Amino acid sequence: MTIHEMRVALQRLVLLVLLVSDFLQLCTSTPVLAFNNRSSLNLAFMRIGTSRSRLMEAARAAGVTNLVQLKDMICKSELESVDLGLSASHTFLSSGKSEEAVRELLAVDNSLDTCMKNFMGDEEEEISTRIHQLRPIFEKIRHSVSSAVDLIDRSSRRSAVEPQESKNLEINPRLFQSVGSADQTVVDEVADETLLAMADDDGPRSWGPQEESRSASTNSFSMKHLPLPPAIPSIMDEMMNVDYCSPHVELYGATATIRMDSSCGGKFHSRSKYSSGVFSVRMKPPQGASGASSSFYISSNDENPDLISFDFIGNHPNRILTSYAVHGKYSGTLQTFSMEFDTTAKLHDYTIKWDAESVIWMVDNRVLRTLRSSSQVQDLDSDYPRKPGHVYGYLWDASDMNWAGKINWADGPFEMVYADLRTTSPLAVGQWHPPPAAPDPSAAASGFHHVPVPLQPIVIDYCGSNIDIQDSENHHEFSILFDSLGCGGRIKSLAKYSTGMFSGKVKCADGDTSGLLTSLYISSGEGNPLQDEIDFEFLGDNKGIVQTNFYVNGVGGHEQWIDLGFDCSQGFHTYAIHYNTHSIQWFVDSKLVRTVSRSEQVKLQDSFPVKRMRMYASVWNASGVENGAWTGPWRGDDLPFVAKFSDLTIQSPLP
Repeated sequence: MTIHEMRVALQRLVLLVLLVSDFLQLCTSTPVLAFNNRSSLNLAFMRIGTSRSRLMEAARAAGVTNLVQLKDMICKSELESVDLGLSASHTFLSSGKSEEAVRELLAVDNSLDTCMKNFMGDEEEEISTRIHQLRPIFEKIRHSVSSAVDLIDRSSRRSAVEPQESKNLEINPRLFQSVGSADQTVVDEVADETLLAMADDDGPRSWGPQEESRSASTNSFSMKHLPLPPAIPSIMDEMMNVDYCSPHVELYGATATIRMDSSCGGKFHSRSKYSSGVFSVRMKPPQGASGASSSFYISSNDENPDLISFDFIGNHPNRILTSYAVHGKYSGTLQTFSMEFDTTAKLHDYTIKWDAESVIWMVDNRVLRTLRSSSQVQDLDSDYPRKPGHVYGYLWDASDMNWAGKINWADGPFEMVYADLRTTSPLAVGQWHPPPAAPDPSAAASGFHHVPVPLQPIVIDYCGSNIDIQDSENHHEFSILFDSLGCGGRIKSLAKYSTGMFSGKVKCADGDTSGLLTSLYISSGEGNPLQDEIDFEFLGDNKGIVQTNFYVNGVGGHEQWIDLGFDCSQGFHTYAIHYNTHSIQWFVDSKLVRTVSRSEQVKLQDSFPVKRMRMYASVWNASGVENGAWTGPWRGDDLPFVAKFSDLTIQSPLP
């Protein structure tokens, strides 16, 4: 036996003696002593010690002998942060600095998450078998860290509300000091699992949702000092209850899976209820599941519920639906997004931020939608969700609803996956802000003359079932149908632009379209009475012309009609609006057909658009405007009408 082996054997013997001694003390203590404030801290010490030893286990799995070699192999800075963070959290906890210990542990988890995403998150990347084996070990470390944070939180809450009158159970901190060898793993894992089995069950062991009834006065460290949202995933089987079809709902670790076949789907909800917070989860709706509807939402689940949701429908795998309800009223709250990716292909990050000021829906750290409250005072805002609610996951057969398609059970069973749910609650106004917007991928080094990029994602304002979007690698086409129910449709860009070239191909609807209006335009805010707007408008009673116009602060009156020289319904033609601080230019098939300069408007003592604009396309019945004098009287004999759009692009900014 070498000197190193003798040293390790002696360290293991000392650790075992200390563990048995403390374990016997735990067994002979009264329940009050065994599960008091100090016991929670002892368990937290144990989780930290286990995490440190598992780092050595990771080194061994990677085929190296120590942590230094593992750092040289992958994630050097992240693993250095993990190693230092675990040591610092142990030191802080030993000196009674719970808040500092928690902050270090959250940083540890964030570093591990970064490492896993950068080096093990891409399934298409070639990763050696040894490196790939580190994922489950890192997940174990994250779960141990998560449990330690919750135990510290639990101890802090007890300290605030329960005076300690009796002698606390003590476990020697030397148990949790790393011996620098993977051989310690066995000792730590035995101790960890033994004490975990004795831990009380008055709350989840992960850093996840806690009952909101606890007030700031009973929490020794303020949530506002913690990173938002927390980087530590919650343990699904500890924080969720299954509503129905329990054999179809699997809750395991940080993952929940709902499986649907012809017998049923499934639903689960959080045990805790929330009145505000940041709720982030990774999701993958079922593939090839036309007719299925799946959701992640917050609901008060009463007779007239308040609700905030993400929804997915099987016949449109590129679409993400966002909606909310107030006192059971859903009308007019749906907004749909057609994304540049297939939501069913892999996991994506979805976030709902909800406080007294606003609701924000985010996907992959990109803000899709913001709903603002008109009042931060309870009951003074009837159009804003305020009731406390549970978090839900749901998969069901929506074939009978007509908007999700028809399901084919031969393609089943279908699975909806939820992973790494992160929750921060309660949330004060101003405590959390979305990350900065990503740089425009089309940006050139000069900052000007960006290349045109496709209009993606597409925001669908209304009548989403009438909008059919077809995407391919080099082609982007969609149609808007005007049906017998009087519904057409409108789409827009997600972002606003201060300047740009806004271009697209348009083919007007066939048939007698008198009264119908088809538009391609930019606007600072459709429906806002003070909007700026610049238009191409195709009037249904004359397909040989297009109307150009612009509005400033809601005031138009700048119409000019362009003779196209062709029937706009007979084929695609390209229409473009060039807009900057100096002029507006309208182009048809690359030919300049109209120019309005700012300097000329000043000479005429007239106004000029200056607001940031979104790109829009729409189809609607405008026969009611001026009693049909604008677009013609409505006849509708050739319904339904279908207008087609192709290759909508935005080139911004422009000089």
